[in-house]
Amino acid sequence: MAATVIVIAIAGVAVLFGLALRTSRRFGRFEQLPTHFDLRGRADAFGPARVILWIVPGILMSTLALIAAIMVIVPREAQNG
Repeated sequence: MAATVIVIAIAGVAVLFGLALRTSRRFGRFEQLPTHFDLRGRADAFGPARVILWIVPGILMSTLALIAAIMVIVPREAQNG
């Protein structure tokens, strides 16, 4: 079970990194991107493009790596409660 989770986590990190890289190439030419929209769908806040494009994949990749590390470090008996 732990090996399956680790493989899935590594695959997930690779896919997220690939998608973030592709998105960064596509939208990286913009200096700023919208970060928040009002109720009418108009952008009302902007942020730096590199931060916007990498923050969510970075958080998700870190979370998946943490889950995989916990699956390796914590004994199986303790994982099941």
